[in-house]
Amino acid sequence: MRKLIGVLLSLLIVLNLPTRVLADELDEANKKLKNANQSINENKEKLKEIEEKQNDVEKQLQTLDSKINELSSEISQLTAEIKSANVDIENLAGQIDSKIKEIEGQEKVLEQRLLVMYKKGNIGFINIIFSSNSFADMVEKSVYVEKIISKDKKLITDLENNKRQLEESKNKLEKRKAELEEIKLTNATKLRELNSQSEEKNKLMDKLEEDKETYQKLIEQEEKDSEVLKEKIKNLEFKKAEAEAKAKAEAEAKAKAEAEAKAKAKAEAEAKAKAEEEAKAEADAKAKEEAEAKTEVSDGKLYCVTGTLYPITSYYGNRFHPVLNTYRFHSGIDIGVYTGTPIYALKSGQVVYSGYMSGYGNVIMIHHGDIISVYAHNSSLLVKEGQQVKGGQLIAKSGNSGLSTGPHLHFEIRKPNGETINSLPYYVRN
Repeated sequence: MRKLIGVLLSLLIVLNLPTRVLADELDEANKKLKNANQSINENKEKLKEIEEKQNDVEKQLQTLDSKINELSSEISQLTAEIKSANVDIENLAGQIDSKIKEIEGQEKVLEQRLLVMYKKGNIGFINIIFSSNSFADMVEKSVYVEKIISKDKKLITDLENNKRQLEESKNKLEKRKAELEEIKLTNATKLRELNSQSEEKNKLMDKLEEDKETYQKLIEQEEKDSEVLKEKIKNLEFKKAEAEAKAKAEAEAKAKAEAEAKAKAKAEAEAKAKAEEEAKAEADAKAKEEAEAKTEVSDGKLYCVTGTLYPITSYYGNRFHPVLNTYRFHSGIDIGVYTGTPIYALKSGQVVYSGYMSGYGNVIMIHHGDIISVYAHNSSLLVKEGQQVKGGQLIAKSGNSGLSTGPHLHFEIRKPNGETINSLPYYVRN
């Protein structure tokens, strides 16, 4: 009877324990999934901010281009005006030279006429008087001479005025030309400044595009790694559920057989065999414990995964990622070993993954029953998936595969539900 009760109690424990474990694992899985989604959403927000900055810079570039085109058009127009002013100045200079020659010619005629009259003195007027037929004729000839002289003087004066007006027009044109040259120089300086600003904005646009691509790759990588680990843990839980279901069926069958055997036995035999059954039950329990201990996937002893201790180059927790150039959660520790350094199993267990995983590179995962150990960025893998390994057994050679800046071993510890824990206490000396 005691044995039957013990079997039933064991059966109840078997039935209830997986439920509690699965409930705890489900809570942990939901927390991890929530953290993963939060990280992805944060990166998407940063990506959105970069895209908004790109839009702002694009608008600024459009404004700069518009100003550059406007200034270029103004400079072209000023160049045309300066060219036209040069033509006008040359034309006026030619006209002024012509007027000067005209004035000089007229002045020579007047000088010759006055010189002749000066040399003859009053004889000229006397000749006019004596050569006149009458007084009226004399007056008329005198007036005629005065008109000739006055007309010569007026002609010279008009030529001088015309020359002065041409020189004033020329001076105005030269002044306007100088103003246009100054405006053109100012606009050229502004154009150089705008081109410099445009170049800086283009550089900023290129940098934003690089940051955008980095965050896109980071989000994509995080989503892929999360799915891979989720699938691996799901497979492990499926195997665990199968084993529990099998153990449950065997326990139920055994309990049923024993119950039927006890029902058929006589009451006297039960009383007589009570002590024997209790002793047998205790022996069976002890044997079962010993058998379970022998089949346990881990013998409990920890080994140094690098054979001898090496310096820690990056610790567990938040850190500045050397490749992605941003603060990220580091799920393990990085150990500074050289390429080809032997890597050993932390303790006895079963290899649940041996292959390439983006981000981790060549990676090995070993299930020890209570924990899962992960060894990443290896150059070569020496064990296969499904293989049983012993603690301290050679499993890989270190390297620089996956998302890595140099040779090292990424060593992390996860619970059976996939949650990471600090792996530093597990990096022990042999």
